[in-house]
Amino acid sequence: MTVDRIWYILGKKLSGEASPEELKELEQMLRYHPNLHYPIQNITDLWRLKKPIDQAEVLASLQKHLLRLGETEAPYSENREMRLQRKRRLTALAAVFCTLALLISCAIYYFIYPAQADVVENNFTERQSTTAEKNEITTRPGAHSKIILPDGSTVWLNAGSRLTYNKNFDAAIREVELTGEAYFDVKKDEHRPFIIHAQKMNIRVLGTAFNVKSYPGDKSSETSLIRGSIEVTMNDRPDEKIILHPAEKLVVMNDEQTKNDAGGKKVNTPSSVVISKINYAPADSAVIETSWIDNRLIFRNKIFTELAVELERKYGIALRFEDENARQLVFDVNFKNETIHQVLQALQLANPFNYSIEKGTIVISK
Repeated sequence: MTVDRIWYILGKKLSGEASPEELKELEQMLRYHPNLHYPIQNITDLWRLKKPIDQAEVLASLQKHLLRLGETEAPYSENREMRLQRKRRLTALAAVFCTLALLISCAIYYFIYPAQADVVENNFTERQSTTAEKNEITTRPGAHSKIILPDGSTVWLNAGSRLTYNKNFDAAIREVELTGEAYFDVKKDEHRPFIIHAQKMNIRVLGTAFNVKSYPGDKSSETSLIRGSIEVTMNDRPDEKIILHPAEKLVVMNDEQTKNDAGGKKVNTPSSVVISKINYAPADSAVIETSWIDNRLIFRNKIFTELAVELERKYGIALRFEDENARQLVFDVNFKNETIHQVLQALQLANPFNYSIEKGTIVISK
């Protein structure tokens, strides 16, 4: 019955008929059904953007169907209150019918017209899978998603990232595993710590807002604190605790360093850790480390190869360099909502280079 209730309120929400109490009820129910976030997001995107059905046509069809069933205009003996109740029932039923029609349309787009589904999917941001023990949410390259965890904490998951948490997440300890990048706004709970396990570090908080970036293959992992405080430990030195304060950033080098011990045997050295301040854009003082949430690209003094990695994630397209000099070009970047071609053309104005597209790959030359 709970899932049926979710679809019922969602239908009313999409048609603008849901009350504030129903919207709050929907939010609370979704905290305990995280596996529904993805289909609901898809339905909402289709409703607001490129809807494969016509809403007015759906409502007209529904009204004809009700008339065939005998749901005609109320007799004259019916009082005004009864007619209002009838109208409300019709509106709610129409909302549910629209939701079901959208669900069917999603299925048609994905299984009957796969080529069109790829286009629609560009508006979708997350994939969610559920196993017996874990929930896993992933974002494809070129997209990011907003997630509400069962405890009410909010997570923005960047492109090419994965967030995993146990089914008993809302128990004594709140734990998640992150691969990629995410911005966390953790609901405060002094009795239940919130722990993020990233590539080389573990972050423990009670209630705060911060960004974690830990992509496999990157030279470093980092966490940037916006408000509150966080406690960070390294996997290779768990007894050492690092406390970050607002506007501080911790950077951990991912490359393992080795040295020779007294016997000439190579051993791994502890990860290199640097604590610095977060960065702000000169134009509007936006926090550079979290600018991706607003679909912005802000970098200062970044070489082209590092910038290319971010472009690949944001736009879901591969870049390849054919000239060593082009790889070392340095840029200051501040973009929002531009296409990849607009970005490349603007970069060309700052530092001349050439580019072409070969089989879906952008090739950079000097």
